[in-house]
Amino acid sequence: MSEINLLPQQQSGAGQQRALTITRYVAIGLMFLVTASSGALFFLNIQSPLSQLVEREKQLLASLSTYDKRANTYMVTGERLNSISSLLSKRTDYGNYMDILLRQAGSGTIVDGFVLSEKTVKTLTLTVSSRSLLSINTYIDNISKLAEDQKLFKRIILSDVAFESGRGVYTVTILAQIP
Repeated sequence: MSEINLLPQQQSGAGQQRALTITRYVAIGLMFLVTASSGALFFLNIQSPLSQLVEREKQLLASLSTYDKRANTYMVTGERLNSISSLLSKRTDYGNYMDILLRQAGSGTIVDGFVLSEKTVKTLTLTVSSRSLLSINTYIDNISKLAEDQKLFKRIILSDVAFESGRGVYTVTILAQIP
């Protein structure tokens, strides 16, 4: 049988020696190149202010987060102030109504109750008491004139008139619709 050899023939001893020498020189050159580049990178890293830059970055981020908290606080406070002023501008000034109605009460007339309701229609329920029907009549006349002159109320309804014989006090309940 014939012999089949798929491996290449061995080179002569001088060719092998030369290839081995070239491989050694390349390995030694690569070793020096790696050593030199490692040393250069090491010295560049030592000389570089990278660690200082990282530390400075941390400090700046900490101060920015403080400013961010302050900015958020200022922004939320400003938003709340704007909301409050918007609500106050839309809100009806009931203090004005109370002041006007209390000033109309003469001597002997007592305002017992003052209830505001804003369900479907803004309604003011006012309870007035006195020992004299004349002072209650004067109070009702004064409120009626205010309603006609200043347009404070859309409608005024005399809801209830009562007399407590034990105390001798007349009580009147007035409903007024506020515009």
